[in-house]
Amino acid sequence: GKLQVDEYLSKVIEFNNAVQVKAAKGPLGIPVLVAADFEGPYITPFRRGLLPPPSALSLGTTQDKKSLTATGGMVGIQLKHAGIHILLGPVLDVYNIKQGNKNGLLDRSFAADPEGVARLASNFSTGVRLSGLSMIAKHYPSHGSIETNPHSRKQIPRYEGANEQRFGELKPFEQNHS
Repeated sequence: GKLQVDEYLSKVIEFNNAVQVKAAKGPLGIPVLVAADFEGPYITPFRRGLLPPPSALSLGTTQDKKSLTATGGMVGIQLKHAGIHILLGPVLDVYNIKQGNKNGLLDRSFAADPEGVARLASNFSTGVRLSGLSMIAKHYPSHGSIETNPHSRKQIPRYEGANEQRFGELKPFEQNHS
């Protein structure tokens, strides 16, 4: 039968704890670092048990520093208690895709300009850091300008924009130190 929500999360936590015990007893005796995406209801390994955050776009539209920081903290605390050490995020891409393109980042980006992404993601990242979780920002700068699905095996995405745009899109990565 289906596991209840609390049973599902308990199984995830038990598994992560068992991995840590095994690693501690191993020849190196060091812990295993576990990383996970947790961008919202669609980009997460957890189908139940944790409350996913609103999308980056939704958070960005609020322009509310306290809400962004609190949401980052909520993400960090939940993941930390589930045995996760590193958040694969936040997404620091600048959203530059034509309206309606289904292959791009959709609502995974905070804003459509580098300054907006840097400012909004910085507030979110502060909350994650305060929870004690580490982060690895993503993706490669200018990923937000790629119109093909990067996970497609048919074609390797290729950026064809101006170099000055690409340099501008480094700003969120420089300012966030995730």
